[in-house]
Amino acid sequence: SLEIFKTIITSDIFFNNGFESNGEINFSSSEILGSLSCQNGKLNNENGIALNCDKIKIKGSVFLNNNFEAKGKVFFNSAQIESTLFCSTGKFINEKDGALICNRIKIKGSVFLNDNFEAKGKVSFSSGYIGGSLVCTKGIFKSENGIALVFDKAEIKGSVFLNKIKVNGNANINLVKIGGSLNCIKWKYENEKGW
Repeated sequence: SLEIFKTIITSDIFFNNGFESNGEINFSSSEILGSLSCQNGKLNNENGIALNCDKIKIKGSVFLNNNFEAKGKVFFNSAQIESTLFCSTGKFINEKDGALICNRIKIKGSVFLNDNFEAKGKVSFSSGYIGGSLVCTKGIFKSENGIALVFDKAEIKGSVFLNKIKVNGNANINLVKIGGSLNCIKWKYENEKGW
């Protein structure tokens, strides 16, 4: 594991092409004055925490995209991101108790869970704030344990794009405040158990 707990990093962090970890990477309560980039990185900690960014403050963007893969939970609870969260083409796998958990997160920019983004396990932005748009076009959300996608009590200042997404499991989008438009063209929803 890698512990960078309650640490101030004055520039960017790169865990990019070819980076691979086995065990938890813990940035909880740290501050990054640049961006956090894990493009095409592989984080492995099955049935545990792969990346812990709870209560982190990031002045730039977060890049968990370009075939990024996490086997284990990815946490951004109560995090603050000054720019954008990119997860396009990323794969997040943790069926047990959540794949990508961003409850109470504050993001000044947009969130991209699109272009074959895939989650096997719950994705949650409950009570979160997104200053831009939420783009999930062509995203895949699956959960064998019932809840696949959660945005209840979230506030999204821009628009929400749920076009051509596939959801297998419950989708909880209750009490959401959306400043722009809600787009659900060709949404494919599968849940034998109902809502």
